[in-house]
Amino acid sequence: MKTPGYRVKICIIGCGAIGSRMAQAITKEFRKDCKITGLYDIDFSKAQALQRKLKIKSVASTDLEKLIYQCDVVIEAVNADNTAKIIRQALEAQKSVLAMSVGKILNEPNLFKIARRNKCYILLPSGAIAGVD
Repeated sequence: MKTPGYRVKICIIGCGAIGSRMAQAITKEFRKDCKITGLYDIDFSKAQALQRKLKIKSVASTDLEKLIYQCDVVIEAVNADNTAKIIRQALEAQKSVLAMSVGKILNEPNLFKIARRNKCYILLPSGAIAGVD
């Protein structure tokens, strides 16, 4: 159980339109309860630019594994061929994942088994329509 005053540590993977918007909302609306501890994008300059825009220190990195292990929750905003692999990596590290690319995990039932085994969650946003993305 987290102690009072604890802020949930969040890593955002994918710093495009969706990841950037999520990061902005977290730093503006949820700063008392959450903090961004990691920003990752295959294009490192996007992660760096978002870090500067949000005025947060030392969170952009090219070391995805390190970022995953330093957080409590991963927000996946990638929508790429390796989306399921990234989610699997987070679940294996016992991190819950907010999966924005819902369509990329529909054919990956093992991800849910990994989540159950590791006592973590795959969270699907309520506005997502399966298969549309």
